Amino acid sequence: MLATTVMSVAIAVLGQATPAPPERQTPPDEIVVTARPTSDTEEANRFVREVAPRLDYDTPMARFAEPVCVAAGGLPTRLLRSIADRMTRLAVGAGLDVAADGCIPNVLVIFAPDPARQIQPMLNRRPALFHGLDHAVIGRWKKTDGPALAWSIAATVGRDGVPLAPGADGVPTQQVSFPTRLYQPVRRDIGLAVVMIDRRSVAGRTTTQLADYAAMRAFTDARPGGGGRSILSLFDADPSPDTATPFDLAYLRAYYRMSPAQRNGAQRQALTRALTTPGKR
Repeated sequence: MLATTVMSVAIAVLGQATPAPPERQTPPDEIVVTARPTSDTEEANRFVREVAPRLDYDTPMARFAEPVCVAAGGLPTRLLRSIADRMTRLAVGAGLDVAADGCIPNVLVIFAPDPARQIQPMLNRRPALFHGLDHAVIGRWKKTDGPALAWSIAATVGRDGVPLAPGADGVPTQQVSFPTRLYQPVRRDIGLAVVMIDRRSVAGRTTTQLADYAAMRAFTDARPGGGGRSILSLFDADPSPDTATPFDLAYLRAYYRMSPAQRNGAQRQALTRALTTPGKR
């Protein structure tokens, strides 16, 4: 399958990867949020507009359906282990399944000098890492000078998770027993998420900051931003948050509680509501 192929070649790109440990049944330091970040609906709506992936109104946001397996490369092993562990705890706290020990990584955090300059060599050696991505988008990445790049490879499947069957003309089709205008007949499952951070931008940042930033970008396909309200502003805001904020934690948890097959517009509304609603353990 595509996901297996992509993850396999990703290991070669990482080289000495550091996978996260297997999930504990009851993580002692599970990261959760129990208070709403804001009671201001407009502030919540603005946050969602700033960080949610830009998609057509009908296109569902992509997320992980399979257990996540985090690996990181490009820094000393001790730091990589801390980053992978922290990202795994965030995943557990948000309700994601976590793969057992020895898993094939499907979340890659790569620390490298000048991420934009790494794109073409990676594209030449491991094109599967960019499978299905718009060539124009990849071209823009090569010209950026930002401290981080992130992308995910997602497969469109039926809303029950069944792969789409090819139609008579070769176009994938999906039969729906109970069509509805509230939900799409399909959802988008992430097979691989990659976060590439400029090694030169690590100075002065803690492993917690780096892990939380990478988790938000990898698990929710989020865009950098959010101002001081989000760890996604790690490389933009001064001062930047020390850790994932209540906005981030509520957003991450809501992202994996909303329906994966809702239209994008409905998903954004669900995320906005979650930011103004007190959380529960």
